[in-house]
Amino acid sequence: MLRIERLAAGGDGVARDADGRVVFVPLTAPGDLVRVRTVERRKRFARAELVELVESGPDRTPPPCPLFGRCGGCSWQHLAYPAQLEAKRAIVEDALARIGGFELSEAIPILPSPEPYGYRVRARLVQQGKRLGYRMRRSHAVIETDRCPVLDPRLEPVLGRPREEWRGAPGEASGARGSAEPPEWEVAVGSDGAVRSARTGRAGASVDQQVGADRLRVSHGVFAQA
Repeated sequence: MLRIERLAAGGDGVARDADGRVVFVPLTAPGDLVRVRTVERRKRFARAELVELVESGPDRTPPPCPLFGRCGGCSWQHLAYPAQLEAKRAIVEDALARIGGFELSEAIPILPSPEPYGYRVRARLVQQGKRLGYRMRRSHAVIETDRCPVLDPRLEPVLGRPREEWRGAPGEASGARGSAEPPEWEVAVGSDGAVRSARTGRAGASVDQQVGADRLRVSHGVFAQA
């Protein structure tokens, strides 16, 4: 069994085994006492998967999404939002000190989101046959959903569209002869409420985002996030 000490930049919990080796365990929270199965062992670290949560840490909370843990879109829904902020602060401070060589005289200030959910104004969705959703965790398979708590509420209706509306041009739908990968769609919403969707790798309409006093035009295919 392992006791999770902190969170790593990739979202995994970090513990140490009896030999002092660092062990990364996804879907765990600081303070958790867990039983794990090692899936990768190296000289300086190991990776493991959660087998049993023996004891919950103080900041563990029920995730609002029933797909959490299977869907590859989120890593920290099981962690209370204030604890997420502190973990992010620690990750940034560690990177600046350990990698950047900076000596920080005080803690980095945090500007929290007014709401911990409903902030994501852009997402990539995967179509597989009549299924539409996200990639499953550490898999190329698709997990279908018509609800996503992290999406801006104005984008959720896109998930509920009839799957026929997401079909590509003839011969280009997932599963067609010669198609190696299922089609991906990018959906985004602008500050004016305009929702845009288009196949990735193709032309699509831009959206405007108001960021403080600035108005930014974000083209289709360009990564931009809250």
